[in-house]
Amino acid sequence: GGHEHTLHESLAGRTPIFKMTSDGREMGQIDLNINSVTGKVESIDWKIIPVNRSVEDDPAFAAVEAKYGTKLKELAERVGATTVELDARSAANRTRETNIANFIADAYRKATGADAALVNGGSIRADTIITPGDLTLRDVLTILPFGNELVKLEVKGSTLRAAIEHGVSRSREDNEPGRFPQVSGIRYTFDATLPAGSRIKSITVGGLPLDDNKTYTLATAAYLAGGGDQYAMFKGSPNLLREKIKDSDAFRRALAEVGTIAPQTDGRIVRLDSPATESPCPVAR
Repeated sequence: GGHEHTLHESLAGRTPIFKMTSDGREMGQIDLNINSVTGKVESIDWKIIPVNRSVEDDPAFAAVEAKYGTKLKELAERVGATTVELDARSAANRTRETNIANFIADAYRKATGADAALVNGGSIRADTIITPGDLTLRDVLTILPFGNELVKLEVKGSTLRAAIEHGVSRSREDNEPGRFPQVSGIRYTFDATLPAGSRIKSITVGGLPLDDNKTYTLATAAYLAGGGDQYAMFKGSPNLLREKIKDSDAFRRALAEVGTIAPQTDGRIVRLDSPATESPCPVAR
């Protein structure tokens, strides 16, 4: 499960392959056996060391644990629960509608009182399927780790249309475009076989067709408002939000209101062509 690091070393016609996960569940030890006379590597020994409760604590770690123990307890605090799997995989959130992206976008819109919300799929970072059960603060911060401030932009309908077009402008060209637009209060269909800039087939806001001349309020992250992920069309848009709200705090607030969640996809994003096959799913947490 997870991403892997691979080491290829050609040695005397042999090619050892060393693989380990990159999510902290395993460590690798590599021993290079060097000839003391020639200084050349004669052989390579390696082993994978599982990181689990069977490994005894290093006494030197006690000071570190004391320093960060309070924070670790805070991260383990239960903040809610889910009765359904939450699809926080990177590939899914960068290519199509997911239940966790819907919950996040809905949380942004509710926290700001905006007409609509837009979340770049690349900001959802857990890259796993979260199994039903308790949700901790660690889960929230694993999903939204950047601490982005939310904004409530005042935008013309034409700007909103340009943003959604931009969001799907790499959906055929890239396997996992971080700009992919997850939304709330908006429903759209697109065809990635069409040229970039003309892929949107329909958009509604609040159940009505998008009006290019109408002014809407849009909840999004300050990162996008400043042109992140090349959302340059948002630069200069007035921010009507006066309070500071972090993306993860909006998530926690929405979770706290109901306690136990069961978010679903509802067809707010429809892709009319066939996307590329997704990569294998990481192991659920």
